[in-house]
Amino acid sequence: MQTGGARSLDENTKSETYVTTSPRVRLISDDVIHFLRELISKSAVGVESSRPTALEVARIRLLGIITIVSGNDEQSLGVHDSNLMFLERERLKLGLYEKYGLIDAGLVHFSSKATPLWYWIASVDGLSDGLLPHLSIFGFSLQRIGALQAMRYVAEPLPNDGDQARSKYLEAWLSKESSSDLKVAALAYLGDYGRTEDLPAIRAELDAGEHQSTYAAVDAILRIKLRDSREDAIRSLIELQPDSVKPRLLRALFEKGSSIETSLLTECLGHRNADVRRLAVSLLRERGAMDVDAANRLIFDPDASVRYEAFLSLVDSGQTFSDDQVKGILVKQIAGAGLMGSDFAGPT
Repeated sequence: MQTGGARSLDENTKSETYVTTSPRVRLISDDVIHFLRELISKSAVGVESSRPTALEVARIRLLGIITIVSGNDEQSLGVHDSNLMFLERERLKLGLYEKYGLIDAGLVHFSSKATPLWYWIASVDGLSDGLLPHLSIFGFSLQRIGALQAMRYVAEPLPNDGDQARSKYLEAWLSKESSSDLKVAALAYLGDYGRTEDLPAIRAELDAGEHQSTYAAVDAILRIKLRDSREDAIRSLIELQPDSVKPRLLRALFEKGSSIETSLLTECLGHRNADVRRLAVSLLRERGAMDVDAANRLIFDPDASVRYEAFLSLVDSGQTFSDDQVKGILVKQIAGAGLMGSDFAGPT
C-alpha cells in the first residue's frame, strides 16, 4: 500500500491487520476520540434525549469490530448499520480504520449487493493500491471471499510483482486451512483471469479430491486452457471427464465446431457427460464424418438427445428403420410406465 494502509503479513489480531505507512495514522483517530468524548458527555446528562442515536450506535458497533483481537468472535458491521453510515457519510468524520471496517462489511455482504463498498474503497484509494487482492489473503473467510468476488466484478488483476509473488496468492487461497467456499471463490476468479502458470496449483487442488472444489477446479482449468487453445481445452475435457460442465462453457468449447479435428470429436463420443456426447455426434453428423458403428452403439445411449443425434446420423447415412425400431430407439421404456416413461425430449 502506498497510501492508507495494508494488511500485515504476521497478523494475530484484528487490530493488527492494517499496518500503515505513516505513524500519524492510529487505530483510534482524533475524530474518533472526539466522537467518544461527545457521546460520554451527552450520556452524563442522564435524560431520555441523551440516548445515543441510531447513527451513533452504528458507529459504536463499528469501533467495537475494528478493535477485535484474537479470541474474539469474527464480526462485521451489519447491512442496516452500514447503509446508515453511508447515508450520513457527508457529515461523518471517520478514521482510516473505520473506513476499513466499512470495507470489510461491504465485502462480507458482497454477494447480496446490499452493503456499500466502492465508495469506501475509493476513499482510501484502494483500487490503485491493490487493496482487494491484499484483502483476499488476509482476514476472516467471508471477507476474503467477498474480496475475490469483488476482484472478479471489476476485473482486478493480481499485483504485477513477478510469478513468485503471484504464487503466494494462490498458495493462500488454496491452502489446506482455507475453507471450501474460499477455494471455490478463488477458482472462479482464476477461471476468469488465471494464467497458464496457475494450472499446476489448480491441478493440485483438483487432485486433492475435495468434493466441493472439484467442479470449480475443472471449470477453471478448462477456461484457462480455452484462452490458449481450443484443442488443448477439449483434450483436458476428455482427460478430466467431468460429470457436469456449465452450459456456457460447453458452448464456448464447441462453438467453432468446424475447427475441431474429427479425431478429437470422435474421442468425445465416449465422454461420461451426455451433453459432450450429443455435441460431438451433432458436429460429426454435420460434416458427414460420424462413424456408422459408433452411431449404432449410441442409439442405445442412456441419454435421449444422444440417441436422437445418433439416429439422425444413421438416417443421413442411408440406413432405414421401421416404426417400431424408431420407437425403440427414441423412447426409453420404464417398466409399467408405458409411453409416460419416455425420456425423449427431441432435438436440443
